[in-house]
Amino acid sequence: MRCEIKGERYAAVAKAMHLSERQVFRERKAALSSVAQRLLALNLEETAPAVTVARDALDARIALGEALENAGQWQAAADVFERLADEMTLPEQRSPLEARLARIYRDADRFAAAHRHANLASALAARAASDGDLLRVESDVTLAGVTAASGDWKRANALVQQSIDRLRPWTQRSSGARVSEALVQALLLRAELLVDDGGVDRAYKLASEARSVAGRYVPAPATEIAARTMFAVASILSARDPAGSEALLLRCYRDALEAGLIRGSVIIAVHLSMHYRIAGRPAEVLALLAPLLGAARVAGSGWVYAGVLCQLTSASLNAGELDTAAAYIAELSKCPGSNPLTRAAQQLLSAQCHLVREEFRAALADARAAEAVYGRIGLGRYLGIALRVEAEALSGMGESEPAERTIAQAIEILRDTHHPRPLAGAYRAMARITRRPQYAGVARRLLREIGQ
Repeated sequence: MRCEIKGERYAAVAKAMHLSERQVFRERKAALSSVAQRLLALNLEETAPAVTVARDALDARIALGEALENAGQWQAAADVFERLADEMTLPEQRSPLEARLARIYRDADRFAAAHRHANLASALAARAASDGDLLRVESDVTLAGVTAASGDWKRANALVQQSIDRLRPWTQRSSGARVSEALVQALLLRAELLVDDGGVDRAYKLASEARSVAGRYVPAPATEIAARTMFAVASILSARDPAGSEALLLRCYRDALEAGLIRGSVIIAVHLSMHYRIAGRPAEVLALLAPLLGAARVAGSGWVYAGVLCQLTSASLNAGELDTAAAYIAELSKCPGSNPLTRAAQQLLSAQCHLVREEFRAALADARAAEAVYGRIGLGRYLGIALRVEAEALSGMGESEPAERTIAQAIEILRDTHHPRPLAGAYRAMARITRRPQYAGVARRLLREIGQ
């Protein structure tokens, strides 16, 4: 496979073979699936396990697992790494594979399996005869990612910040790529958590640091693209050069496709559509994501698939296409897995759809269900949005005093998140609920400050 083994770009291979890039990706997927099925069909129990695995064979199987993971075939990728981990006898060999499995299961919203492998990676790292300190930090970063995805953001933040504090001095003393890679992954996770929890400016600084560290060594393509992507997202949310950040996201999207990172490209498309949506361009969200929905169903396991549906729902609501939005919400409610944030997002979007249709009691019930999840996790931005929807539903029901109390609470929470757009939305709702136009003026001022 010229792209996987020789590193040739997909566009160049497609042109040389007189095929479209879409056809190349279809043939690639079929080939990888065939190889995976042949490997998985091997009756390994009839063969005595080797004490060691030849380096070339090990690298080839890891490459196969990575290719399957990048193509969104998470179950086949997990099977490859599960079998490989079982063959490893040394803790320092097995711990990274267990961490890899934890990330695969996390991304698929299989949190029980993710926690099991993350904890095993940590236990093995503690027993490692070599590189034990670095293995422990790597396993802590993995555990932080699993913990965050399953809803415990407080513990995740503590774990990843502790890891960053340990890794920064090591990168100053060592030029090793592995230490730098671990620091980049930790910085990106911490930035991601901050973006969703109101620390946009700090997220921008961490994303800038991650991008700088990634420039000091030769990172894996997925890592380098992820660093640029997070920098662009943090720039957009902090109102820094939105046009340049949009162009950067588009380059990341193309680079991910050329590198064969199918799942990664869908993630970037979700970020890009978020930018289009908050810029008031819902038609571009629909044009970008609607053709990708089929790919997301196949390759976008877990929150990635849910993210596509969330952005499509929001854009449909903004475009006034309520029936289409309702259809996306129905599909979102059937997403497999146990991610509490996916369920809360579905409830919040359902509340907004009910609100537009003036189904106020249904809107209130769904918004309160979403509020409970966001309040437990501690996500101020989404908690404030849920409270704003509750206030508007109460107002629609004629409950003026509870509506005013609730919107005041939403504004108080959103002030601390440093996200001006949701705060402006809350002030606009306050103006409607209280019939005091000065609050609409506050909303306009907030938007002017970020160039909208």
